[in-house]
Amino acid sequence: MMMTAQEFAVLRERFLAHPRAASIMRRWPGGEAQALWVAVECENIEITARGLVVGGDVVDGDWDLDGRFLLFDIDDDSAGAFYTVNGWCGSVKEIARLVPDGAGHGPTTLMRDGGMDMDSEQTRREMDALFPGLEQNEALQAAFEAHPGSVAFLELQPELGRTIPWVLVGCNVNGRQITGLVVDGIVVRHGWDLREEFVLFSVDIEPAGRFVTIPGGEATVSVIGTSPAAVGFGERPDASALLREMVEASAAWASNAELVRSWHACAVLHRLPSYPDCFAEFHRDCEVTRGLVIGGHLDRDGQWDFTQEVQVILRSGETVMLDPTQADNMEILHGHDVVMPPRRG
Repeated sequence: MMMTAQEFAVLRERFLAHPRAASIMRRWPGGEAQALWVAVECENIEITARGLVVGGDVVDGDWDLDGRFLLFDIDDDSAGAFYTVNGWCGSVKEIARLVPDGAGHGPTTLMRDGGMDMDSEQTRREMDALFPGLEQNEALQAAFEAHPGSVAFLELQPELGRTIPWVLVGCNVNGRQITGLVVDGIVVRHGWDLREEFVLFSVDIEPAGRFVTIPGGEATVSVIGTSPAAVGFGERPDASALLREMVEASAAWASNAELVRSWHACAVLHRLPSYPDCFAEFHRDCEVTRGLVIGGHLDRDGQWDFTQEVQVILRSGETVMLDPTQADNMEILHGHDVVMPPRRG
């Protein structure tokens, strides 16, 4: 069974937090900067386990899984345990690895099956789970941009697809259920006010697309999903890796029942979305921290006030309190307008 990006991130973070990690990594060829982050599944007469290879012989630039190696496992002990595995005594299968990003910034890409990139398959499934209807949303975006009438709507809403996300909705039009993208209407913090009149772009009526005005309050409208706005992710060369981090942070939040209950109580009180959607990046000195904002102070408009401390959940599932005013720089990678803090002088 292959290891997910979320499982791999947790495993790696647990190892790095272990008291023995520092001494083990000092023996690695090239140190942590050139670490061989490989997860394997072992089955032999000594052990049956999945874990991270953290020691052993290196042959041709990779761990020798046919020899004796050290395995770090968290299946039976959340803090982690170490096992010595004799690879020649049974079956050892690689189930995931992180490889360097090519720019000297450390491991960024999860690989599997002898080096096949997971991004095209695994990330797509995770993205679909985080952004329902994503494939249909992207197809409609392409159709909208190709339609000659799109120019007028982009002039009316120049931030569409930038600070305004692409919102896919379903509604009843003259007795027919259609889906489409909202391209004009009343802009609010989380996209559009669908209680008011808005314009829908749909290909359900005409293959080339048609703009349909939906009167306010006269149709049953349901939001199928949104796709990330271009500002933040789309303008960065590492957009794919950033989206994966957001997916993993979202999965970590969703798996923590206490955090989910706390968020839902706050969401009802302050009319927040049903799940955290503000993904932020904080720079201080040489350290970069990214995560979903799940707590903090809200301003009178119900938006996060980044002049005060916020609670952030990281891709590993760890939650931290951050003071944005102490950051050298801060960027909102996904989410909506916020009160930005002054930069640290």
